Amino acid sequence: MCGLLLYFDRYAQIDVRRFKEALDLMHHRGPDNQSIFTFKKNLNTSPQSLDDSSDDVPNVTLAIGHNRLSIFDLSNHSNQPLLNTSQDKFLIYNGEFYNFSDYSDAGTRNSDTLTLFKLLSKNPTTTFDRVNGMWASVFGDLKKRKLYLSRDRYGKKPLYYFQNKTSLIVSSEIKAIFHILGKPRVVNPDVLANFIYGKLSPFPVTSETFYEGIHSINPGCNYVYNFENGQLKLDSRVVWQELHNIENITLNQSDLEEQIHFELRDSVKLRMNADADVAIPISGGIDSSFIVGTANELLDRSKLKLYTCHIYGKEGLTPDLDYARRIAKKLDLPLIEVEANKTSEDDFLKTVQDLVSIAEIPINYFLASIPTFQLTQQMHKNGIKVSVDGIGADEVFAGYKDYASLALANATSFKPLESMKFFAKWLKTVPAKRHEQIVLFLRLVKKMIFNHGEHHIQNTPIDLMLTNFSNEKLVESIKKAGAQTFIRNDICTTFGRQLHNLTRYQIPYYLGTADQFSMANSIENRSPFLDYRLIKYTQIPDKFKNQKGYNKYLLRTLMPKSVGEDIIWRKDKKGFGTSYKNIRTLSDKSLDIILDSNFVRTLVPTDTVRKDFKGKSFLTRYLLPLAMLDHKYKILM
Repeated sequence: MCGLLLYFDRYAQIDVRRFKEALDLMHHRGPDNQSIFTFKKNLNTSPQSLDDSSDDVPNVTLAIGHNRLSIFDLSNHSNQPLLNTSQDKFLIYNGEFYNFSDYSDAGTRNSDTLTLFKLLSKNPTTTFDRVNGMWASVFGDLKKRKLYLSRDRYGKKPLYYFQNKTSLIVSSEIKAIFHILGKPRVVNPDVLANFIYGKLSPFPVTSETFYEGIHSINPGCNYVYNFENGQLKLDSRVVWQELHNIENITLNQSDLEEQIHFELRDSVKLRMNADADVAIPISGGIDSSFIVGTANELLDRSKLKLYTCHIYGKEGLTPDLDYARRIAKKLDLPLIEVEANKTSEDDFLKTVQDLVSIAEIPINYFLASIPTFQLTQQMHKNGIKVSVDGIGADEVFAGYKDYASLALANATSFKPLESMKFFAKWLKTVPAKRHEQIVLFLRLVKKMIFNHGEHHIQNTPIDLMLTNFSNEKLVESIKKAGAQTFIRNDICTTFGRQLHNLTRYQIPYYLGTADQFSMANSIENRSPFLDYRLIKYTQIPDKFKNQKGYNKYLLRTLMPKSVGEDIIWRKDKKGFGTSYKNIRTLSDKSLDIILDSNFVRTLVPTDTVRKDFKGKSFLTRYLLPLAMLDHKYKILM
């Protein structure tokens, strides 16, 4: 896992010192080694390796740099940028090629990077079809005057770029691009609207990012940039048969269970493999418990290291801590606990400011971001380099109990039988009171009779508060987001929602959060449930997804028995929220931060901000991180 940076300027006016400063801004992504090579104007001469004493190099038309976090092959042989012997091909790459041993030879067998470089040198456009892994890759062929840019199927690793008629900048983080450009940050109103309407930090799901003029390589895509004409074009999509032929599962139940069991265990085994220390964050839930239980059976137990974080909900400390302690005790494995509940509001605000500065976008400080940062911070202190998490299990194996919403979507689509089926599932799984059951039933009847065909609103409070926004451009973008982007509540099947969450909603957020806040502490995160082979299991019949009142039913039946029945059949799991105890009782200090932001004042009148803060604080969860982002980067609309 690493940080990469490339800068091409047709007029050979690259400021090499500024380029190095930009790469240094991503030192956390690769503290083990930094290397930079520069190429003169015609790209035909040998590149020059840049050291600290030679940062004033004239007539540079191409600069490539890399910060390395060494995980496979800890020697210098895998340091990047990689160059071939004739120095006309190069690779800067951020990621992991888990199945590289299937394609390596005597000269590359210890290194996924060397193996990948050799494959790309032969075929730069289809090599990633064979890769089980995560990547953001830039491969250059100077004889052909081309760059080949690729990003993994889920978009686990970021790859941003800026392009105009004469130059191209590609980077693992946006801050490096802005440092080279020296221009102010102008916010993209459509992406800002997605944050306000959808609540989740706006990590890119398309080529658009939070900032105008900064783009993202789309997940699962291969692009080619031509040095001669300055054009960047989509060349192909990474092959993903498991997604594109997703309706072709015909196995019987026993064969299906056997295949899923094999692929899940193989995925965990692949992602636990490293030449550096690996940790598993656990919560006592199904997902992390499956990983640790499987690793306990397959790997050297002495190398297993468990971490957990004290998480707080509205009622206080969640049960996760108790379950995490239980599984560690059952497996006789050491557990390190990270606790932050004694910290003050000042500590909380400093943490949010730090995370906003790292992510360069507004963050959702209620969901996963803070504990991810704090867990990996402790891991880094203990010498860990890899964290293997449970991201993706809810989306692949149907962990969300959306029955009420699915019942409403089917009612609105005038599918009464399907609506009643989901209503019945809701009755079995959700401990609702009698009057709540009656209210939902009457809503379903009303939808079927009077409201069929209408769009199902996903964020009613924001729709009701649109008149409180003073920026008309943002209001229009929010309306568009509500009508066109946030369509999850219109989707009528569990399968359809799983795919939507995997590609458009939940997973882009969780992967972006994990990458940004783990790599801030020089920790690589790996997600076994997002092995590309597993997405086909979103299509298994609903009876395997939800049965007897249990979500992720099939996954539960495949759990290693060593974790215990109380873990396997646990029902009270909560989301990975926040590690701060009093996050919902902020003082006027937070209000002052919001009101002191010029950017916020262009969006919402001051009186509205005060009223919301003293009331339900619905807007505060959006405005506080936006204000902090403004204080750090002076963002504009």
